Amino acid sequence: MLFFIAIILSSTSFLFRKSSFVFGVWALFFIILFGYNTYNPDYISYSNIYRLFALGNYDGKLGDIGYISLMKVGISQQLLFQQFLQILAIITILLLFYSIDKLSEYKNLVCVLILLYPLTISIVQLRFFIAYTLVLLGLYFLNKSSIGKILFFILVIVATTLHFSSIIFLVLFLTQSKSFKHIYISLIGVLIALLSINYLNSFIQIPLISQAIQKYFVTSLEFKGVVFVSRVVFFRLGPVLFLHSLYMYFKHCFEDRDIFLMKATNIILVISMFFEVINSEFERFSRLGYILFYIIVLNVCSRMKLKYNREIILTLLIIFSLTNFWFQNFYRSSGGIQFFDSVFRAIFENNLLLD
Repeated sequence: MLFFIAIILSSTSFLFRKSSFVFGVWALFFIILFGYNTYNPDYISYSNIYRLFALGNYDGKLGDIGYISLMKVGISQQLLFQQFLQILAIITILLLFYSIDKLSEYKNLVCVLILLYPLTISIVQLRFFIAYTLVLLGLYFLNKSSIGKILFFILVIVATTLHFSSIIFLVLFLTQSKSFKHIYISLIGVLIALLSINYLNSFIQIPLISQAIQKYFVTSLEFKGVVFVSRVVFFRLGPVLFLHSLYMYFKHCFEDRDIFLMKATNIILVISMFFEVINSEFERFSRLGYILFYIIVLNVCSRMKLKYNREIILTLLIIFSLTNFWFQNFYRSSGGIQFFDSVFRAIFENNLLLD
């Protein structure tokens, strides 16, 4: 049934690209997929953590202090895990949709593409989902004023308490540079610093923080093969080059907000690409980059005067998204099971509304 609803909603979104009513239905649908899910690869782990914490047998780690605080609130209100999950879903999806509404022109098409990727894997890894949703909201404020910069910093720190790796999003302050050239030069410095952090970590050895750093920055490059590296480069660098090509030929369709988001997208995807060949954990960073990529391309399409140009760009975007969906679901696996079965189908086929 949920597959059928997704198809109907997606088809409707191509006809009503800006409809607030359709957008509201999308929000409700995302909440149902997230909050009413009853099984996925991480569901049992999160459920057990919640139960253990309620019994006083879970101390947590530095990177989930924020999540522990949320669990404390849920347990103090005597919520079952499923009820706790539903509240998290409502808050997360409303924040996500608020940001999309503020940043996007074709907001319903953005929802279609998010459904393809990265919604289902984000629902599985819910702490990082909440974290990057806060960062997306922070980006909305970042380019507005000095107070917006403070709000962005606060939101990234809050996101870091939910998932330690989110601290890397502080690099998005580079978007305040007016030149793409300066951004890329600065980004090279950041990449070198990140490569060195594990080496420095062996001398500093700050409790808890050292463990978190060790998890994400391994001591040596583990080459995963030409096919893997080629796929990572194509799906991370491809959107970056596509955005620069759009900017070259359709500069008049870019607003200042789109240029700012383009800087953020490029930074996120380049970092993700560079480190994903070292540690596959860095794939998660690309999720926010893709959402920004969808928003920018669709914003540009909405301002194109020639329908012919608009439809060509939309077609290219959809082809890329479907190709990415194929590789994400059929070339990745969890416990030897393709992501399409372990993640995508698990989210759609295990839901309270289907019981």
